[in-house]
Parts: sequence; C-alpha cells; structure tokens
Amino acid sequence: MFLLGKLYKKAKFPNQPSSGSPYTNFKHINDEKLYNDNEYALEFLKNNIDDGAVNTKNISYHAYWYGKINEKHVFSIKSLLCTQNNKKVYLWIDKKTTKDNLNNKYIKEIENYIEIKTYNPKIEIKNTCFEKFDYIFNQKKNLPARADAFRLLIPYKYLLENKYDGIIYFDLDVLFLRDFSNILNNSFCYQWEKQPYANTAILFFNDKKIIEKTDTLIKIHQSVLPWVIFNYSNKELEDLTVLPCSYFDPIWNITDKTKYDYPILSFEDFFQNYSGNITSYKEFFSGCYAYHWHNQWNTKAEQNSLFNKFNEEFDNILKNNK
Repeated sequence: MFLLGKLYKKAKFPNQPSSGSPYTNFKHINDEKLYNDNEYALEFLKNNIDDGAVNTKNISYHAYWYGKINEKHVFSIKSLLCTQNNKKVYLWIDKKTTKDNLNNKYIKEIENYIEIKTYNPKIEIKNTCFEKFDYIFNQKKNLPARADAFRLLIPYKYLLENKYDGIIYFDLDVLFLRDFSNILNNSFCYQWEKQPYANTAILFFNDKKIIEKTDTLIKIHQSVLPWVIFNYSNKELEDLTVLPCSYFDPIWNITDKTKYDYPILSFEDFFQNYSGNITSYKEFFSGCYAYHWHNQWNTKAEQNSLFNKFNEEFDNILKNNK
C-alpha cells in the first residue's frame, strides 16, 4: 500500500494568492517606506551607496535554464562577472536540453569565466532532505516549477557539502548593477511588489537550516512554487530576510513616476532605442543592486537600446581584464 501511495503522489501547482500576510512576518529592514514607497527607496539607495565592503567570503552564483542559451542569458552572466567580487559562477543547463547547446556561440563568449554543468535532479537530489520529493523536483509538466525546485536543491546541496560560505541563485533575466558584498550577512529573498509572498529571482542562502525548513512546507503543500514556499505566512522561514523590491527590481513597484527621474518605465523600454543621457550601466538606477527585466525573451533589442549599450560595455570590461 505504501508503494502504491507513493506511486500516485503528484506535484501541485496552486494559483497565486491575491492576499495574505505582510512581509514583516519575515525579517526586514526597519524602515517601512523602503517597502511601500518606491521613489523614496530609490533615492535612499542612490544617496547611500557604500561599496567599501569587499566580500572575502567564498560565494558561488548559480543559474538554471531549460532550453537554448541566448544573448540575453549571457548578458546577465556578463553583468555578474563585471560587478561581483570573489565570485564562482555556475550555469546549469537541464539534461533535457544539453545537446541543444552544443557549440552554442553565446556560451563560447563566457565559457572561460564560468563552469557549465548539466542539471539532472534525479542525481542532484540524492542524499539531501528533498530526496523523498523526487516526484516534485523531477516533474516535467511545469518548467517554471522545475526551476523553482532547482533554486532550493542546488543551494542546499552546495551548503551541505561545505563548498561555499554562501550561495546566490539568480534568474537569467537579471542585470547585476553593483557588488553584493554589503548585503551578504543574512540569507535573503526580495519583496514581490505588494504581494503576500517573496520574489525568488534572486536568492541568497548562507544557512542550510533555512532551506531545510522548506521540507515541512513542501510536504504539506506538495509544491515548490514561490507563492507557496516563500509566502510570508510561513513562520518556518521567519529567519529569512525580505529586502525591498527596489533593491533588485526598480520599476516593478512604481508608486509615483513623477517623483523620480526614471530612465525607463516599462520592461520593454530597456530593449528599445534610447535617447537619454545614460552612458554606462553604473548610471542606470544608481545604488540599486540589480535590474530585473522580467522575461522579455521575445522582445528584440534595438540597435541603440540600453541593453546593447551595456552589453558592449561588459564586453570591453571582460576583454580588458583578461
């Protein structure tokens, strides 16, 4: 009977909740305006840049993709290489699409700077607290959920093996803007607009116990979706810090566009021709740690776009640092 019960277990994919508990159920910064007033938060970041802290910890960065790697994915990794101190970068490509990336011209641009690995959850899950959830972590019906499982499994495994002091997971639609050194003291996620759950486009873990506590939540909900696991109602994760949306996602939570000099106002704008005064990524949302462009995989990057401008800048930095 036990075997039959296990055989018919299935991963669940519940819809996003529209209401719930406040971000304060997790750790947070003691200035609520950073969470509720985007323009205030952006001015705070711009006026409080302190890059004096240099990360001396052994930190690794991990990204995952199912499918062909393209120019935008590689752009994200280039931005990481040009902004972060003391980094080790892993690009994990799902075992189902490894062959699709043989001789990929975009991967060749960065292959000497990073380590490329094949992601096979059946192998990676062994001897971890998630092994009993193989049917969830290895499901193929919902590819975003497969990625959600990755961002719990791989950080946990690498912390468990004591390979690194901390692990950063990042989505490949993220532009890194400044070094993370001064925010690497505590495990963190970040605010998802005004939703009752966190955004997991960027995650940092330096305590495997926090990840272990998701075991209970997965068992209850049979899901790894972020609005389930990183819902602010989950007291199991009360030691996880929620950083303000503006830190990594400066236009996702606009309060009043007239109160800040926004260089762009939509995710598409980043890929369209730009006629403003910004000449470097360092001038783009100054003080923010990253810019999340939220997919836009089918949006063409126009010749004079900020995307192309920064891509050329990163190429020059990497070339000069060889």
